[in-house]
Amino acid sequence: MAMVVDVSQLKKAIAAEAPYGLTNQELTGVVIDNRKVEQGNLFVGLPGEKTHGQRFAAQALAAGAGAVIVEDLAQAKCDGIPNVLLVPSAEKALQEAARKVRQMIDISLVGITGTNGKTTSKEVVASVLEQSFGSTHASGGNLNNHLGLPMSLLSIPKTSQYGVFELGMSNPGEIDFIANILKPQIGIITNIGAAHLETMGTIEAIVDAKAELIAHLPEDGLLLLNADCAWNEELASRHKGRVKKVGVTREGIKRNLDAELTKVTIGYDFVEGLLQTKAFGEMGRVRLPIAGVHIATGFLFAVLVALELGAEPKTLPAALMNCKPAWGRMETKEFAGVCVINDGYNANPASMEAALRHM
Repeated sequence: MAMVVDVSQLKKAIAAEAPYGLTNQELTGVVIDNRKVEQGNLFVGLPGEKTHGQRFAAQALAAGAGAVIVEDLAQAKCDGIPNVLLVPSAEKALQEAARKVRQMIDISLVGITGTNGKTTSKEVVASVLEQSFGSTHASGGNLNNHLGLPMSLLSIPKTSQYGVFELGMSNPGEIDFIANILKPQIGIITNIGAAHLETMGTIEAIVDAKAELIAHLPEDGLLLLNADCAWNEELASRHKGRVKKVGVTREGIKRNLDAELTKVTIGYDFVEGLLQTKAFGEMGRVRLPIAGVHIATGFLFAVLVALELGAEPKTLPAALMNCKPAWGRMETKEFAGVCVINDGYNANPASMEAALRHM
């Protein structure tokens, strides 16, 4: 599906030269690996540890790329081929193009960060929005850094009305940079845990880094937090706008959260509980297709996002139960009568502890 910008708009957005001219070309997505080019893709030749991606620009065009971004014509070897965009820095061009797209689109965007559960929450929120409204775009895989998020934002189709994006970090300032490009109306911080301590140093530094998302929410924007996270009050205090919280209570004690799951029953491949919201009361029992109660908060975030955007409350339990878990996140498979739980997707100590507690 066509991207928001075409080649001529992209050239203007990144102040590129087009030494061999332009053709009227719609673009269909962004790739940085010429082996993954599909018809109409924008190929961005980025510098790598061993070689420069622009060396493969000609192959990308031959494979059907609609345009390529390069830094050096001699290395790119695309003489005489139109839609070659020449820039001083391909990385900065990618980021500026994403920033331009964000300025052009008027759709509801959700930004998700946190130590654990970002990808699961992203997939579930996107699935519920797709079921409720249609036309929802989600960032692919874990494309959540200074390159991945711009690629995901650039790839948003013209027809999309909602977007759900994951924001990751390993150093201070990274979320600030990409959140400034995304500028979501709704922000989610799934939790705070001990990860990236080798670069962050302290848990307090991790709190500050995740909270960088909050600064880029509008004043009337919505911040969603996990009430079971010890840092939720500190995070809530940093937002001038609305804050809502979710939580899971096994014992069935109603905590009057904005969305909660109570009276929980846990199986090896499901979590079942009573779904309740502050605004609409009890919404019925739901059987979530997940292993591990720690993943259920992503489903509760999805409920609040959908309600915020105008979904019909009575449709949400079924939408939750139709969601499929992300690959490698408490994914259950049965082989010859033996249940195997795969929780190997980029796991950190906190997520591994939660997985072991479940088992």
